[in-house]
Amino acid sequence: MRYRTKSSQLQKACTVLLSLWVLVLAQASMASEEFLAPEKAFTYQAIAEEDGAVLVVWDIVPNYYLYKNQFSITNENGEELPQEWPEGEYIEDEFFGRSEVFFNQAVARVEPGNAEQLILTWQGCAAAGLCYPPQNATVAVPKHGQGSGISA
Repeated sequence: MRYRTKSSQLQKACTVLLSLWVLVLAQASMASEEFLAPEKAFTYQAIAEEDGAVLVVWDIVPNYYLYKNQFSITNENGEELPQEWPEGEYIEDEFFGRSEVFFNQAVARVEPGNAEQLILTWQGCAAAGLCYPPQNATVAVPKHGQGSGISA
């Protein structure tokens, strides 16, 4: 009789442990689904201005942000192009310390010169703690009246 009691207790303990393991896996799976893919969190487009400049606009979903110092806009030869950026907001970031970031939208005014393409690089995070690796895109320099490089 004692043997069955120990076996029954062992079965209950195993059932509890298995249930906890399933719960942990389910929560981990749900947590990974809570974060957006970077192409959903940070969409961009390039818009030509009348004077030949290009506005590169990143739309940022709520609770995500982009690091100002992680942006790079170069031509097809890898040469950094002249850029104007607005001031961002400062946060205390667990990965990079005090950092200037953009919430909601980031806009750069770029002087493309003779460039035919813009090579865009940016990096951002979800406020909940997930940081993405640097992202890259290549867009054609738009002509006035056209947009280019819309990321869905």
